Amino acid sequence: MDHFNLKNLATVASKILGDKFIKDGIVGQPLIIRTGRSVDFVQTYGIGMNNMVCRPIHPGASAKTWAPTFIDEAHWAQMLMHLRPGQRFWNWCLHIVDDENLDLTSTGIITMDDIAESFRERDFINQPMRIAKGKVYYFDENLVYQCRKEVYEGVRFLPIRHWPLENMTFWQMAATHFIPGMTFEECTRKYLEMKRVGPKKKPEGLYTKLELLVQKVGSPEFERSTDNPKQNTVDRIRVEVSVPKYRLSRQELLAEIKAHKSEIDRLVLEKIVQSRRFQRYGVPINCFQLTNCILRADSQLEYLFELKEIHGAGENTSAEKHKEGKP
Repeated sequence: MDHFNLKNLATVASKILGDKFIKDGIVGQPLIIRTGRSVDFVQTYGIGMNNMVCRPIHPGASAKTWAPTFIDEAHWAQMLMHLRPGQRFWNWCLHIVDDENLDLTSTGIITMDDIAESFRERDFINQPMRIAKGKVYYFDENLVYQCRKEVYEGVRFLPIRHWPLENMTFWQMAATHFIPGMTFEECTRKYLEMKRVGPKKKPEGLYTKLELLVQKVGSPEFERSTDNPKQNTVDRIRVEVSVPKYRLSRQELLAEIKAHKSEIDRLVLEKIVQSRRFQRYGVPINCFQLTNCILRADSQLEYLFELKEIHGAGENTSAEKHKEGKP
C-alpha cells in the first residue's frame, strides 16, 4: 500500500474509519480495562441520545476487551491512547486521523478506494465540481474527470461543498490543475498535496520600528454631515490604524505612537490621497485638517479629518467650492 496524506480529508477519513469500526462490531464492546482505586472498569461505546458515547461499566469476573479485525495490535494500542470517558465516537475517530504518528494509508486501514466510495455515496456522480468559462467539470460513472459546455445559471454553491472537505479553497485551487480524462484518484492526490502557504514575512530583526508598530492602515471612510443635502460631497474622513494589542502595555504603546506620530500621519495621508473615491471628490487634501486622533480600547488609532473653516459663517469655504466644482 502506498502512503498519502489525509490532512485535507481528515473529516472524510474519520467518517470512513468510524463506519469500518461499526461494521466490525465495536458498538457496546469493552475496549479498555483500567484499574481504579476501588473497582475495575471498562470503557465501552453504547448508544445514547442518538450518539455513541464512551462510558465506563463494571466488567464482571471475566471481561475481555474487543479489538478490530482489520488493524494490528500496535496501531490499535496507539488508537486507544486517544480514548477518553464521555468522548463522542466520531470525535475519537477524528483524533485518530489527526495523529501524525499513525499511518492509516500505507497499512491499508484507509485506502483510496474507501475515499472514492465515500464520494459515490454522496451522489456526486455527474454533478458539477467546477464551473469555468462556460464549461462544467464533473466526474462520470467511472470516476473519470470530464467537462461539457453547459450554462448553469444561479449556481452559487457547488455540490462538493456537502462533502466534508477540510478546505474548500484548496479544492478550488487544486481543481484548476484537474485535466479531463484524469481519474478520481489522480485528482484527489492533487487536492491532498495542497498546502497552506502563509504570507511571506521578514525575520523580526529586519522589521523597522514603524513596521512593527503600524500593522495596518485601514481604508478611509468618507462621511457627510446630516445637515449637508448635497450628494457626492464629503465633510469628514475617518481612518483607523491597527497597532499592537498585546505586545506592549498601553503606556508603552502611547509612547511609541508619540515617537512615530509624524510617520504614522504620513502613512494615513498617503492612504487617503491614493483612494480612488477621494480622487473622485476632487478636493485637495489641504482643505482638511486633523481634528481628532485617539487610541481606542481595541488598539485602533482613529484619525478624524474635517473640512477647514476658512471664511465666516454663512459663506462657502474654499473646500466647499471645490466640492461643488466652483473655481
